[in-house]
Amino acid sequence: MSANHAPRLSQPIHASTPDPAEAEKASLREQLVAASAGLVAEAKCVPDDWEDMQEEKTIWLRCWEEKMVVLMPLVEQGKMLGVSMQVDAEDAPALAEANDLYEQWTMEEAEACTKAEQDVQMGEEAVVELGDDGTTVTESDDEEQPKAVKASPSKQTNGDDDDDDDDDIVEVVETHGHGKGKVPVHGGVSGKAVTELLQALGMVRAKVVAAHAVNLHLQVHIKQLAEALAEHGIE
Repeated sequence: MSANHAPRLSQPIHASTPDPAEAEKASLREQLVAASAGLVAEAKCVPDDWEDMQEEKTIWLRCWEEKMVVLMPLVEQGKMLGVSMQVDAEDAPALAEANDLYEQWTMEEAEACTKAEQDVQMGEEAVVELGDDGTTVTESDDEEQPKAVKASPSKQTNGDDDDDDDDDIVEVVETHGHGKGKVPVHGGVSGKAVTELLQALGMVRAKVVAAHAVNLHLQVHIKQLAEALAEHGIE
């Protein structure tokens, strides 16, 4: 072989550089496959819609939400890159049914939270603040009225200065004024107990408000998933 035909080992070999856009799409497809598989697996684990299965239903709702949180950003990214989520035809009915149950149960949870919040408000309105000594404290306008003093019929005023003051029997009649919406409570409950009750009601109310906010946020994810399924003809 002549020197002119000998291979030149010093010549650089140019490897084909992958397109960054295509590489991003390929990575996104893999993530969508994994995320959708997790959602399908969760759809096949839907608990029975029985009253005594409330704990199982709550656990399943949280798991479904976690899968949704992972999947929906990928679906949105796929819309921008032209990559769609692939779902097997045999899994489509299970996904649709699970999504319907999720909407139904979250709506029931929202209604329960609303009712609980109303109950808390009614409880707060019905609570009467008590003093530390257990006496009733009301917010009536009659609160500042003076006490009516009535002499006992057994002792008449005769103007004698020599009467012993210790022998006078005086009956004090208190004017009880109850504010609107207040329920009087007589003894047996300390101010500390009422304060603890109000604090507990406040904590329940805060949890109700937080749960309601979470439900509103999840409704957005439900709508996005429904749109993604609709693109594949899944109603």
